[in-house]
Amino acid sequence: MHNAPLQFYHSHTYQQALTEVFQLLARDAGIVENPFSSIPRLKKDAETREAFSEEELAIIRDNLDDFTRPLFTIAIATALREGDICTLKWSEIDFKRDLIIKRMRKTGNMVEIPIMPPLRGYLSQLQTDSAEAEYVLPKHAEMYLNNSSGVSYRIKQFLENKCHNLSITIHYF
Repeated sequence: MHNAPLQFYHSHTYQQALTEVFQLLARDAGIVENPFSSIPRLKKDAETREAFSEEELAIIRDNLDDFTRPLFTIAIATALREGDICTLKWSEIDFKRDLIIKRMRKTGNMVEIPIMPPLRGYLSQLQTDSAEAEYVLPKHAEMYLNNSSGVSYRIKQFLENKCHNLSITIHYF
Protein backbone atom coordinates (compact mmCIF):
# COMPACT_ATOMS: atom_id res chain seq x y z
CA MET A 1 0.00 0.00 0.00
CA HIS A 2 1.33 3.44 -0.87
CA ASN A 3 1.22 6.54 1.29
CA ALA A 4 -0.30 8.91 -1.30
CA PRO A 5 -3.32 10.81 0.00
CA LEU A 6 -6.73 9.77 -1.35
CA GLN A 7 -8.35 12.17 -3.71
CA PHE A 8 -11.59 13.77 -2.51
CA TYR A 9 -13.72 11.64 -4.83
CA HIS A 10 -12.26 8.38 -3.55
CA SER A 11 -12.43 9.37 0.12
CA HIS A 12 -16.03 10.52 -0.27
CA THR A 13 -16.99 7.31 -2.12
CA TYR A 14 -15.41 5.04 0.52
CA GLN A 15 -17.07 6.94 3.35
CA GLN A 16 -20.47 6.80 1.68
CA ALA A 17 -20.15 3.08 0.86
CA LEU A 18 -19.11 2.16 4.40
CA THR A 19 -21.98 4.17 5.89
CA GLU A 20 -24.49 2.42 3.62
CA VAL A 21 -23.07 -1.08 4.25
CA PHE A 22 -23.25 -0.63 8.03
CA GLN A 23 -26.76 0.81 7.71
CA LEU A 24 -27.95 -2.18 5.67
CA LEU A 25 -26.32 -4.78 7.91
CA ALA A 26 -27.01 -3.14 11.27
CA ARG A 27 -30.02 -5.23 12.31
CA ASP A 28 -28.60 -8.59 11.09
CA ALA A 29 -25.21 -7.91 12.67
CA GLY A 30 -26.61 -6.60 15.93
CA ILE A 31 -25.04 -3.17 15.45
CA VAL A 32 -26.79 -0.56 17.55
CA GLU A 33 -25.08 2.51 16.11
CA ASN A 34 -23.50 2.93 12.69
CA PRO A 35 -19.88 3.97 13.40
CA PHE A 36 -19.70 5.88 10.10
CA SER A 37 -22.91 7.90 10.39
CA SER A 38 -21.41 10.38 12.85
CA ILE A 39 -18.33 11.13 10.72
CA PRO A 40 -18.83 14.49 9.02
CA ARG A 41 -18.64 14.48 5.23
CA LEU A 42 -15.46 15.86 3.74
CA LYS A 43 -15.73 19.17 1.97
CA LYS A 44 -14.11 19.53 -1.41
CA ASP A 45 -11.58 22.33 -1.67
CA ALA A 46 -12.35 24.72 -4.49
CA GLU A 47 -9.79 24.84 -7.27
CA THR A 48 -8.71 28.06 -8.86
CA ARG A 49 -7.51 28.09 -12.41
CA GLU A 50 -6.30 30.94 -14.50
CA ALA A 51 -6.33 31.13 -18.27
CA PHE A 52 -3.10 31.72 -20.13
CA SER A 53 -2.50 35.39 -20.83
CA GLU A 54 -2.05 36.61 -24.42
CA GLU A 55 1.66 36.91 -23.72
CA GLU A 56 1.86 33.33 -22.43
CA LEU A 57 -0.12 32.04 -25.41
CA ALA A 58 2.35 33.76 -27.74
CA ILE A 59 5.27 32.07 -25.95
CA ILE A 60 3.52 28.71 -26.23
CA ARG A 61 2.69 29.25 -29.92
CA ASP A 62 6.27 30.17 -30.72
CA ASN A 63 7.65 27.06 -29.03
CA LEU A 64 5.21 24.31 -30.05
CA ASP A 65 6.74 21.02 -31.13
CA ASP A 66 5.31 17.97 -32.92
CA PHE A 67 3.87 16.59 -29.68
CA THR A 68 2.34 19.75 -28.22
CA ARG A 69 1.15 21.48 -31.41
CA PRO A 70 -1.87 19.21 -32.00
CA LEU A 71 -2.86 19.25 -28.33
CA PHE A 72 -2.81 23.04 -27.99
CA THR A 73 -4.33 23.64 -31.44
CA ILE A 74 -7.31 21.41 -30.73
CA ALA A 75 -7.62 22.63 -27.12
CA ILE A 76 -7.79 26.29 -28.10
CA ALA A 77 -10.36 25.62 -30.82
CA THR A 78 -12.61 23.27 -28.85
CA ALA A 79 -11.98 23.70 -25.09
CA LEU A 80 -11.74 19.90 -24.84
CA ARG A 81 -9.79 18.41 -21.94
CA GLU A 82 -6.49 16.62 -22.48
CA GLY A 83 -8.00 13.13 -22.35
CA ASP A 84 -10.79 14.05 -24.74
CA ILE A 85 -8.29 15.47 -27.22
CA CYS A 86 -6.01 12.44 -27.03
CA THR A 87 -8.91 10.02 -27.50
CA LEU A 88 -10.77 11.99 -30.19
CA LYS A 89 -11.77 9.59 -32.97
CA TRP A 90 -12.35 10.35 -36.63
CA SER A 91 -15.80 8.81 -36.23
CA GLU A 92 -16.63 11.64 -33.78
CA ILE A 93 -15.93 14.31 -36.37
CA ASP A 94 -18.73 15.21 -38.77
CA PHE A 95 -17.10 17.25 -41.53
CA LYS A 96 -20.42 17.61 -43.39
CA ARG A 97 -21.99 19.48 -40.47
CA ASP A 98 -18.69 20.89 -39.11
CA LEU A 99 -19.25 19.31 -35.69
CA ILE A 100 -17.35 17.24 -33.18
CA ILE A 101 -19.84 14.94 -31.44
CA LYS A 102 -18.19 13.31 -28.46
CA ARG A 103 -19.01 11.76 -25.10
CA MET A 104 -16.81 13.49 -22.54
CA ARG A 105 -14.55 11.09 -20.64
CA LYS A 106 -14.79 12.95 -17.32
CA THR A 107 -18.53 13.67 -17.17
CA GLY A 108 -20.05 11.20 -19.62
CA ASN A 109 -22.01 14.04 -21.22
CA MET A 110 -22.46 14.17 -24.98
CA VAL A 111 -21.27 17.42 -26.51
CA GLU A 112 -21.49 18.97 -29.95
CA ILE A 113 -18.64 21.35 -30.67
CA PRO A 114 -18.67 23.45 -33.83
CA ILE A 115 -15.62 23.16 -36.05
CA MET A 116 -14.52 26.62 -37.15
CA PRO A 117 -12.58 27.04 -40.43
CA PRO A 118 -9.05 27.16 -38.93
CA LEU A 119 -9.67 23.92 -37.01
CA ARG A 120 -11.32 22.34 -40.04
CA GLY A 121 -8.17 23.00 -42.07
CA TYR A 122 -5.94 21.61 -39.35
CA LEU A 123 -8.08 18.47 -38.93
CA SER A 124 -8.14 17.95 -42.70
CA GLN A 125 -4.34 18.10 -42.71
CA LEU A 126 -4.18 15.57 -39.86
CA GLN A 127 -6.64 13.32 -41.66
CA THR A 128 -4.40 13.28 -44.73
CA ASP A 129 -1.44 12.31 -42.54
CA SER A 130 -3.28 9.53 -40.67
CA ALA A 131 -6.16 8.51 -42.93
CA GLU A 132 -6.28 4.88 -41.75
CA ALA A 133 -6.07 5.58 -38.02
CA GLU A 134 -9.01 5.28 -35.61
CA TYR A 135 -7.84 8.26 -33.55
CA VAL A 136 -7.17 11.79 -34.76
CA LEU A 137 -3.88 11.73 -32.84
CA PRO A 138 -2.86 8.05 -32.84
CA LYS A 139 0.44 8.50 -30.93
CA HIS A 140 -1.22 10.66 -28.30
CA ALA A 141 -4.10 8.20 -27.96
CA GLU A 142 -1.73 5.29 -27.48
CA MET A 143 0.24 7.15 -24.82
CA TYR A 144 -2.87 8.40 -23.03
CA LEU A 145 -4.62 5.02 -23.03
CA ASN A 146 -1.50 3.24 -21.75
CA ASN A 147 -0.36 5.91 -19.29
CA SER A 148 -2.47 9.06 -19.13
CA SER A 149 -0.01 10.82 -16.84
CA GLY A 150 2.64 10.52 -19.57
CA VAL A 151 0.82 13.09 -21.70
CA SER A 152 0.49 15.48 -18.75
CA TYR A 153 4.17 14.99 -17.98
CA ARG A 154 5.17 15.85 -21.55
CA ILE A 155 3.04 19.01 -21.48
CA LYS A 156 4.49 20.02 -18.13
CA GLN A 157 8.03 19.47 -19.43
CA PHE A 158 7.23 21.53 -22.52
CA LEU A 159 5.88 24.45 -20.47
CA GLU A 160 8.76 24.36 -17.99
CA ASN A 161 11.64 23.82 -20.41
CA LYS A 162 10.62 25.44 -23.68
CA CYS A 163 8.26 28.13 -22.45
CA HIS A 164 10.31 29.81 -19.76
CA ASN A 165 8.83 27.95 -16.80
CA LEU A 166 5.16 28.58 -17.51
CA SER A 167 3.44 26.67 -14.73
CA ILE A 168 0.61 24.22 -15.27
CA THR A 169 -0.28 24.23 -11.62
CA ILE A 170 -2.69 27.04 -12.44
CA HIS A 171 -3.02 26.53 -16.20
CA TYR A 172 -5.07 23.65 -17.55
CA PHE A 173 -6.72 22.82 -20.78
